[in-house]
Amino acid sequence: MNIPSRARSTAGCVLVLVLWLGLALTAPPAAANPQEGTEPLRVELTSMSPAVLRPEGELTVRATVHNDSSETVTDPSVRLIMQRHVLTTRAAVDAWQDGTTSALIATATPFTAELEEDLEPHSTTAFTITMPSSPTFAETSAWGPRGIEVDVTGILEAAPTTGSARSLLLWFPSESPLRSPAELSVLTPLTPTGAEWHQAASEGRPVGDVAATRLLPVLRATSGAEMSWALDPALLESAPPVPATPLELGAEEAGVPDPDQATPADGSDTDPGSGDNAPPSNPTDQDAPEAPEGTDDDNPGGGGTDGEGQDDAANGDQNDDGAAAGEDTTDVTPGAGAGGPGADPNELATHLIEHTARRDVVGLDYADTDLPALAHAGDLTLWRLGQQRGAALLNQARIAPLTDVHWPGGRIDGTTLAALAGEDAQVVVTPEYTLAPDGPAGLPGSPTQVSTTAGEVRAVVPDERISALLTGHDASGAELDSLTARQLLLADTAAAMRESGEDGPGFLATLPRDVSEADLDGHLRELADAPWMDLANLRELLGRTPGSGSEPRTAATATLADPHRLAPEEVLDLEQMHDDMANLAATLPDRQGLLDQVQPGLLTSLSASWANEAGARDELLERVADLGAELTGAVRVEPGSSVLLINHSGELPVAVANDLPVPAQVTVALQPQDPRLRASEPISAVLDPETITTVRVPIQAVANGNVELDVQLLTEPEGEVVGQGASFVVRVRADWEDIGTAVVAVLLAVAFLIGLVRTIRSGKRRFDPAAASGTSPAGPAASVPRKMDSGAQNLGAHGVSGAGSTSSSVPGGASSEEKWR
Repeated sequence: MNIPSRARSTAGCVLVLVLWLGLALTAPPAAANPQEGTEPLRVELTSMSPAVLRPEGELTVRATVHNDSSETVTDPSVRLIMQRHVLTTRAAVDAWQDGTTSALIATATPFTAELEEDLEPHSTTAFTITMPSSPTFAETSAWGPRGIEVDVTGILEAAPTTGSARSLLLWFPSESPLRSPAELSVLTPLTPTGAEWHQAASEGRPVGDVAATRLLPVLRATSGAEMSWALDPALLESAPPVPATPLELGAEEAGVPDPDQATPADGSDTDPGSGDNAPPSNPTDQDAPEAPEGTDDDNPGGGGTDGEGQDDAANGDQNDDGAAAGEDTTDVTPGAGAGGPGADPNELATHLIEHTARRDVVGLDYADTDLPALAHAGDLTLWRLGQQRGAALLNQARIAPLTDVHWPGGRIDGTTLAALAGEDAQVVVTPEYTLAPDGPAGLPGSPTQVSTTAGEVRAVVPDERISALLTGHDASGAELDSLTARQLLLADTAAAMRESGEDGPGFLATLPRDVSEADLDGHLRELADAPWMDLANLRELLGRTPGSGSEPRTAATATLADPHRLAPEEVLDLEQMHDDMANLAATLPDRQGLLDQVQPGLLTSLSASWANEAGARDELLERVADLGAELTGAVRVEPGSSVLLINHSGELPVAVANDLPVPAQVTVALQPQDPRLRASEPISAVLDPETITTVRVPIQAVANGNVELDVQLLTEPEGEVVGQGASFVVRVRADWEDIGTAVVAVLLAVAFLIGLVRTIRSGKRRFDPAAASGTSPAGPAASVPRKMDSGAQNLGAHGVSGAGSTSSSVPGGASSEEKWR
């Protein structure tokens, strides 16, 4: 059979295809290779010095190359490729770093070097490449960041292979081309984390002692840099957040308490004298703390190049009492403040007191309050309380914060900004996402006016990129290696300055609330040494003007959801609990002593740091609720049975118990639920410690009936309710008194008549009217008494029978009358 040549060709192709498919289907699977799909050579940069290349210097790059293949790579060589043009925008820096920009476009002549040895299979080889600044750079070369790439090439199985790694080089000439460098203010938060709060509450320790383990290394790492601190005043407390029970209360003297007198809990009014930095026991008796050095009295802000645009929001001025201007510390004088008498301040507090004189301090809300939670609850009472307590603690420690500068915790939104505007806040540090993106952009770092539903507030927006890179993270939050983070931080700030188009722009960077020493490993120091960047204090940034023609921006979203935020009803419950405790404290001789023990735990439960510690926060809330219940029931009206009132008026005995170890002055007030009973004015009484006192309150009956009577304890007549009251049923029987009186009167009248009748009848038996008138049958002589002889008189004198004896002792048995006849 003859097969045409065309058919034979077609059959051959089909046969080859079938054989190829069969081999593909029957071939065993390839072994798993973790480097499959990647280049066999992998380059890792380990160091680059200097961070900023200057004239007459040389760039030294150290790296390692990994041969991840199972074959030897021969003839390895290294190339250092650098971009020819400066990256003038932040977007260009990102494009180079993430590999979007090609390394073969607009690059200078590569600098090459040969490796001495071949790369063995699965081996790691370190190498160093050095490039002098000249002739690559000249004095007139444009300053700024340039992308660099280190390539390692070799021969693998007779084919070329390459591995590479990218970074950024910073060039700056010896003569600065800038009229003035950019200013960077770094705000470092010093506040406990949720875990530290939980540990302090569980172990009964001051939170400053617990947080010192993390914060002291941070303070030492930044002590040489001009950074600003955002200080949580709760770190200055010397008592645990929640006191042990029973409460430790004491009064300087028993008697009537003065509700307006704020006395330290320890009862001392003298300066402990424990050193120059020891705070006084009573901040109202101290002189105003001195302003930090460098403060101009005529221009307290001192910021900016010309000092203009600085208002009271960025100064450290104090009022006459030494507290921050605008703060009211009348009712808040914590006796458990930093360095109280008889005890030295903890180590963290001592460091803070010693190192705040020459840096700007922003006073955070007490315990870093979750202000959005209170704003959404529609009541900022507890926030104001925290402001007052925090101001008093800072005042005690002689720390003068910037006036009315706020950096609230929690997830800030339009409602939060409106709440601060309603409180006449001057400056708010707020994230960029809180502002509408389509609003007019002012100068970088300059304060801008933000329009809210409650008015305008001045806002400063931190630079998110710089803030993230300072802690070794990119904008998405991914962690970077130390070298990449450092070079990217320098390149980003240089590009940001060139992008602004202005000489000397300003930037604000904020560190995370849980910052640690590891987050500041070398990055801040290198940034401070950059010739285009100066670290500045916060007041200089706040002193900048927004620029001509700038318009207010608006809040982006009124409400942002936050699953960790306390519900409004929980916030209102805490507020009511504090009101009850404050009312009770007003009845004690040492009012502030009680508040110093209950306020820290209550305010701590509002902290934004509980975001990742919801279970621990619930535990703290339960302990605070137990403490509130204990205090509320410590002064109470003892319940009793019903009372019978049979008079038109009387006194109702009320038993009032005081379980506290100190006397309490209360006012007992009665409130009848029916007009058939009236109560007189409330009665004031002093309750002895740990006793039950009976207070008698006058009442008046109007009509008969059973009347329910509420008994309340007040701080003063018609004042606030304190303690626990009780209710009684008074059985009013006012006519019983009239009926009883009438019955007794009738009985007395009847008894009088009966007695009178009996008296009259008895008188008739002893006195005969007929004999007296001479009509007796015996005749007149019968009524004349017979003359007795001396013998008869002597008988009458010796016996109770008297003269009667003679009439019956007549011999012969006849009477004397008969014998006389």
